[in-house]
Amino acid sequence: MLTNFTSLRKLELFYCELYGEFPIERFFKLKMLNNLGLSGNKLSLLPGISSSNETLPPIQNLGLRSCNLHGEIPSWIMNLTDLAYLDLEYNNLQGQIPHSLFRLVNLEVLSLSFNSLQGQIELNMFLRLKRLTWLDLSRTNCLCSIKEILIPIGEIPSWIMNLTSLHFLNLQQTNLRVFTLENLTFLSLDNNELEGRLDLDMLLNLKMLSFLGLSYNKLTLFPGEDSKIVTHPPLEVLPLASCNLVEFPPFIQELDQLGSVDVGNNDIKSISSWMWRKRNLQSLFAYGNSLTGRISPLICNLKSLVILDFSYNNLSGVIPSCLGSFSQSLQALVLQGNKLVGPIPQTYMAGSNLKMIDFSNNTLKDNRINDCFPYWLSTLPELKVIALRSNEFHGAIMCPTRCTFLKLHIIDLSHNEFSRNLAPEMIRNWNP
Repeated sequence: MLTNFTSLRKLELFYCELYGEFPIERFFKLKMLNNLGLSGNKLSLLPGISSSNETLPPIQNLGLRSCNLHGEIPSWIMNLTDLAYLDLEYNNLQGQIPHSLFRLVNLEVLSLSFNSLQGQIELNMFLRLKRLTWLDLSRTNCLCSIKEILIPIGEIPSWIMNLTSLHFLNLQQTNLRVFTLENLTFLSLDNNELEGRLDLDMLLNLKMLSFLGLSYNKLTLFPGEDSKIVTHPPLEVLPLASCNLVEFPPFIQELDQLGSVDVGNNDIKSISSWMWRKRNLQSLFAYGNSLTGRISPLICNLKSLVILDFSYNNLSGVIPSCLGSFSQSLQALVLQGNKLVGPIPQTYMAGSNLKMIDFSNNTLKDNRINDCFPYWLSTLPELKVIALRSNEFHGAIMCPTRCTFLKLHIIDLSHNEFSRNLAPEMIRNWNP
């Protein structure tokens, strides 16, 4: 039936619940077709080109994401020499990446992530793809063989610099070793087996970089002091969890556009004072470190903050009273697992967007709360979770006037000393 549409140029059947066997050669009868999207279906695409001399359609965009594909990368794809966009994410493709893939010299976007591909990839093969701007090999189990660019630092092979068109590179969890590319805007090397010392100056010379992910490796990040770096890249997102850090990398001070930084699960002992001047910062993750001392009230200068996570450190002293009211954008405030003392702030900004507050596992006065039910929490219109277990709350669970928790999903009041039964009409007043 499709063969009747001989002038069809674009066919998109994304997530149409199609299933069953379908000979791909039927699509090849559409001689004008340049865009074919079948992502999100469960088709078994049967190979088959009736003749090696058959003229194939000029397909430039091929979307086969989440198509339940098994086995090796289909060989018929290698015959689509006009391909510029190829998306094979979220399938169960196995085997090696065939060398014939590198004959698709018009490729601009190549995504093979979340498959079960194996074997060794010589990354310099991608040199043949002169137009490539987007490469995603994350979570493919491939061993990317680039041993000639192992640390020691500074020995950057010249051929890598020839990939000048590449803007996005995701090699997360692909078992590779450190290298750098020029003109990247996105670089993720998270969850690999990188080892040794990495000179961050090498990466800071990437003047277009907005995302740099190095988390969960065995790296020691060497800050470097390269005086030649006059301008820093416009980094906005910086995941550096589990990177053996003992301090916030000094170069962060120069990143004016930084919106998210994750230094969780390191051995950082203090927060540099210049962090409180990062006015564009939206998320700050410093969980699982060795932070000591008080939380500086200067933290309340971070007016754009949405998520703050200082959990599982050794912070002491009182919680700054401004933490409940310094930012209308704040949604998650996580300070669990510290040594904080004193009262919990009870003043919150009108129209607050707070969805989560976790002060558990501290020595706060309010973690041994001897008080009545904190009905004032109903003034937080976005609050979804209340966990008040294991305190000394007492009296009836009630409000002086009607209180409505507009979006409450979870409330835990266990292991307290409340008296009287929970009135059903009170729960009915809550409107999650």
